[in-house]
Amino acid sequence: MQRASGRAKKQARAAVASFAAPTPVLVVVALLVLAAAALWAALGVGIGALVRNQVGALVGLCAWMFLVESISSSFVPGFGRLMPGGAGIALAGNTDKPSIIVAAALLVLYTAAAAAGGWFATLQRDVA
Repeated sequence: MQRASGRAKKQARAAVASFAAPTPVLVVVALLVLAAAALWAALGVGIGALVRNQVGALVGLCAWMFLVESISSSFVPGFGRLMPGGAGIALAGNTDKPSIIVAAALLVLYTAAAAAGGWFATLQRDVA
């Protein structure tokens, strides 16, 4: 039993030693992915406040992402990159166009619009 424990410890040490420290590029990509996820979460909250039905909000978002953005890219090449899905993908570092700054600005604007719309709709509704 002691021998098996010693072998397990050696394997664990070897596994830990094989992991390298994260590179600066990896850290930047991880931060960009976190920023994109946070902006998408805020966008989802804004749309969720705007649309009262949860299923309707989810179906609407999925239809927008998979139908409207992909079809618009077919009609106007490159336009899909400027929509929320394309901006989120670019911000996460998956494409080189648009730039990260443009993608972040676009996603912030889409998020602000959804949040403002949800806020305004919530103020207009009767809570009870």
